[in-house]
Amino acid sequence: MILQVRDIHPGVLQCRDWLVNFFVLYDENGVYVIDAGLLFGKRLIQKALARLDRRPADIRAILLPHGHLDHTANIAWL
Repeated sequence: MILQVRDIHPGVLQCRDWLVNFFVLYDENGVYVIDAGLLFGKRLIQKALARLDRRPADIRAILLPHGHLDHTANIAWL
């Protein structure tokens, strides 16, 4: 199974599992999540935050393009 967090551009991490991709953007002001993944999204977000030495309270915004489960499954946790 693929659970991967990788830099794809300065200030952008790609979070990837076997089914979906989502993104964590970051700068000096905080962290911004685009989508929140599906089954392993929580684990991937935790990995991304640890990689950035940040915590969930540092998340300033969450962008959801639409309301399907593969985008929203971890919103309550966030």
